[in-house]
Amino acid sequence: MYIAFEGIDNCGKSTQIKLLYNYFKNNTELKVGKIKEPSNSSIGKFILEFLKSDEALSDTNKEITSLLFSADRLTQKSKILRYKNNPDNLLISDRSYISSICYQSNNHINTSWIEQLNKYIPQPDLTLLLRIPVDMSIQRSSQDTAYETRKQLKRIQNNYLHYAMNHNHTYIVNGAQARKTIHKNIKKIIKKYTQNEYNNGGMIRQ
Repeated sequence: MYIAFEGIDNCGKSTQIKLLYNYFKNNTELKVGKIKEPSNSSIGKFILEFLKSDEALSDTNKEITSLLFSADRLTQKSKILRYKNNPDNLLISDRSYISSICYQSNNHINTSWIEQLNKYIPQPDLTLLLRIPVDMSIQRSSQDTAYETRKQLKRIQNNYLHYAMNHNHTYIVNGAQARKTIHKNIKKIIKKYTQNEYNNGGMIRQ
């Protein structure tokens, strides 16, 4: 099973991924793994530096960023497939191709183009979208990327909400609550999802 955490910057993904990873590691027989985007590959490291520049927000550079992220995802494709296709494995990802759709798409860059770039990238079985107020993200921000402004975060948040409304297996989680409450709610969503998959003849088991 392949689970992806999504959301605007500073929404608490890292904390919830750590809690979920430790929970499954200590309480199930599943082989549990983690990945993140950008990766630690040379491409991923270049992306991290590239995103710090205000120039990353131009339409042309957003196209370049989309291409770089697509290439970076290919470096993790084999690992994703090992987990995704094995009922005894669980892979938890900090972001996925959905981030490219919500961060890079705008009136100039079509969502379908980004989807085409990621055509051969495995899609998450389950996506957990942590939703927090934009002001909360700003308060937590260390300005690591050019996207961490109120204008950009509002645009990205709206893109995420639009995506969630139009895609199955994408669940919105209130990320403004206490971290233990969020963790509890996430476990409930995963339990419900895995039970439904099992009842429908899926391969997931815990």
